[in-house]
Amino acid sequence: MWINGTLDAQKAELNWVGGFSAYGINALFLENYWNAGALQPEERYLDNLVVATQRIGC
Repeated sequence: MWINGTLDAQKAELNWVGGFSAYGINALFLENYWNAGALQPEERYLDNLVVATQRIGC
């Protein structure tokens, strides 16, 4: 996972396109959770999100 041009996390050797009995991406959720609620109103903006098989914009 790249954030603002910096490698933030990675996991190699995953089969993302296997059959139904294999693991794969079925959904992508981007969430923010506050256990006891936020102390003040909070906002998050997510833009230019891309899911790809190779890094884009190199």
